[in-house]
Amino acid sequence: MRYQPRSPAIVHETVEGETIIVNLDSGSYFHMDGLGAYVWQCLVTGADADEVTQAIAAHHRLEDRVPDDVDALLYQLSDEGLLEELPSDAAANASAPLPALPTASYSPPLLNKHTDMQELLLLDPVHEVDETGWPTRA
Repeated sequence: MRYQPRSPAIVHETVEGETIIVNLDSGSYFHMDGLGAYVWQCLVTGADADEVTQAIAAHHRLEDRVPDDVDALLYQLSDEGLLEELPSDAAANASAPLPALPTASYSPPLLNKHTDMQELLLLDPVHEVDETGWPTRA
């Protein structure tokens, strides 16, 4: 199964192994590092979730544990409205080589949710910009 960020409400950036995701609809933001950031990076570049899971399991020799951990992360990402499944015709055409796995020892991929800036993110009109730019005077 392949996924994509639920655009345009989801913006994300991965820098030095840490991924920050902002849901402009809810005002929540999220961060992941380690394997969480790796899984996100793989998925948003078109990798198949099963391929990612198998690569992590083989690398860490944890074939019994990794599928459940990655499935839990995928459930969280979907439940928070951050990812959506690609349509089957688009998924069939998507293909991307997997990036190198992080070298750190195994720890489950985790999604950390933050709501401390919800009010500011929801008040900020920057996410309501159209193709003409912002600000636009009446």
